[in-house]
Order: sequence, then structure tokens, then C-alpha cells
Amino acid sequence: AALPSKELRPTKYVESVDTVEIRCRIRDVDMSGRSDGRSIKNIISQKIAPRKMIVVHGTAEATLELKEYGAKVCPTFAPHVNECVNVSSDTSIYKCKLKDSLVADQELMMADTYEVCWTDVHMSLPRGSQGIPHADAMPLSDVREHPTVLLGDLKMADFKEALTNAGIHAEFVGGVLVCNGAILVRKKPTGEVDIEGALGVD
Repeated sequence: AALPSKELRPTKYVESVDTVEIRCRIRDVDMSGRSDGRSIKNIISQKIAPRKMIVVHGTAEATLELKEYGAKVCPTFAPHVNECVNVSSDTSIYKCKLKDSLVADQELMMADTYEVCWTDVHMSLPRGSQGIPHADAMPLSDVREHPTVLLGDLKMADFKEALTNAGIHAEFVGGVLVCNGAILVRKKPTGEVDIEGALGVD
């Protein structure tokens, strides 16, 4: 039997309206559409200083040139028409489901406005999980020691208070934190901490 023509085949039209939340800020940049390549590069590097950049709406030659320049400033993308790019900042974050028993055993600590902890888990993908892995507590026999992790920006005043509460005499001398008169603690502009002193109990 011959198939019905395309016009006679059963069809169904469904219309829906979805609200999509776009988490971004829009900022107007005072620049003329007649700016040359050099002016655009100065605006990017000196006025905007973007963390990520997408180059669109230009000739292939101009887009490639601006993409190569932008790559020196930040991660830069030049997608083709209808091409999707992932420019999220947290590309190493994955979604998983924590079991109630795992959450109940955690000792959470405040880091800025977040509650954080270090935990070792066993990941599994049960049936019916819709592709979302489940995290369960790892047996204590399989847990290994982990290095100390510093979260956020260390405030020397708070550090001094913590040392004092731990029974260590700490005072600032010339911008340097002196502990028990023998250990010097400095904070670099980069956020790194230098500790100087003889190896001992302190």
C-alpha cells in the first residue's frame, strides 16, 4: 500500500511557554560600532578584563583574529551558528544524591556563608536513578588520610585568635605574627602563608 502524502499524515502541534532563569549580569560598554581592531582589543584587556569571552557576529577573518587575541586574556570561544558552548565557571561540579545516613554523620564547618566538610564516599549508580549517581559512606578501613585544605582567605586577626584559644601566645610585630616568640607567620599578597622558625614543638 502506498504511504499517505506528507500533507495527509497525522500531525500534532503542542505549544508551551517555559520560563528560563539566566544567571548573568548585563553591562553596557561605551564603545562605537566603528571601533577598529586595536580599539576593541584595548577595551577588552583594559576596560572589561573578562574571565571568559564569546566572539560572535563578525567575518571569519576578524573573528579568528579576535579569538586568538582573546585567548591571551581569558578562555575565548568563537562558536559557529547553532553551536553550543559551555562557559560555566564550575565545569568540574557534578550532581549526585547523598544518602541520609551519610549526611547525618558529617561534621560541617562554616567557610564564609557555606557549610563544608571533607568526606570519602563510595559512588554507585542504582537502577532507576535516572543517571544520577548515589554517594554512600566509605568503610573506615578504606578511608585514607588527606592533606590539610585551606578554604577561603586567611585573615591573620582570626588566625591569631585561634592560636590564642589553642594556648599559643601570638602577637603582631611589624605586620608579622610572632608565635611563642619563635615562629614567624607572614601572609603574602598572593594569599600564600610563610612560616619561619626552628623545627620543634611549637
